[in-house]
Amino acid sequence: GVTQAERDKAIIELEDWARAEQVEATLRRLGTEVGRNEANRIQVARLQQQGRRDEAIAFLEELASEDGTIGGPDVALVRQRLEEGQIDAALGYVDQKLEQAPGDPLLRTLRAAILQSDQQWDAAEALYRDVLAEALRNLMQREPSASVALISRYPQQAEVYYEALRIAEV
Repeated sequence: GVTQAERDKAIIELEDWARAEQVEATLRRLGTEVGRNEANRIQVARLQQQGRRDEAIAFLEELASEDGTIGGPDVALVRQRLEEGQIDAALGYVDQKLEQAPGDPLLRTLRAAILQSDQQWDAAEALYRDVLAEALRNLMQREPSASVALISRYPQQAEVYYEALRIAEV
């Protein structure tokens, strides 16, 4: 069978805007976090498909600032900026958020992804390495007897991971 997500995507692709808005409203009336998140996702997709990118970005910014936490709306907003080639805007947004939450691993990972998309390989790699090393250090502090396995597709990747972790003293 067809999933609800596939039906929602079809509604957007068919440009059935009245139906899309009806689905959004129904999901919001459920009063659940899942319903609200799905309605938000559909609304952003609808605005983008309608060519109303500025409204989609404004909506994502509103969602990102609602509860002060870092999450899906932040990632969607950065993704939107990158799709439009606005690397400086995406980087500025993440840097602003990092001022409020300097150690946030999601924001630091987002920053690394932006640097990677801008082909700033060394800076992206260093940031990814720092985030991974910090996460592993925190794990070892909480669970001293924990074991970690790192799987890579290619031997060269495994060597890079190993070297990065060795340098990070994990």
